[in-house]
Amino acid sequence: SVKTQQIVQMTIFILCVVAIIWLVVATPFYKIKILKQKDKSDIIVQQAIHSIEYVLSCISHTASYLRLWALSLAHQQLSEVLFDQFIVSLTMNLMTENKYYLGVILIITYGGWFWSSVAILCAMEGLSAYLHCLRLCWIEFNSKFFQGDGNEFEPLKEVKIQPIKNLMII
Repeated sequence: SVKTQQIVQMTIFILCVVAIIWLVVATPFYKIKILKQKDKSDIIVQQAIHSIEYVLSCISHTASYLRLWALSLAHQQLSEVLFDQFIVSLTMNLMTENKYYLGVILIITYGGWFWSSVAILCAMEGLSAYLHCLRLCWIEFNSKFFQGDGNEFEPLKEVKIQPIKNLMII
């Protein structure tokens, strides 16, 4: 029911807010009270920055997955629109005019609907795989592993080795 759904949604929302507050408060409390570290403002600011970054990355990942989900829903909707255009509308128009060729026309229109649906399915799934790959490489990798504080990349330099002259083989 609607009332139960509202209660569940509000409970989940409150749990998320409590988790975010815990994320911001727990580490500074532990470092300041338990470990007795002195630089309180640095600890609090650093934890606040990391917490904000983490919460925003969670929202970003969710939005990224929702884009892929919307793309998968779109190809189903396009297939349904094609079915309505190919099969339903053509059949209804031709039923009133010529009933004798209706079976042949249905087979032809079904083939057109089927192959156009397969083409859309392949194109949309290819686009979905491409977007998912980009999302994994860019969003997931860069937000979880890349810090930008390592060594600068230096490409391999080839050293030309001079051949040994006057080598005696026994």
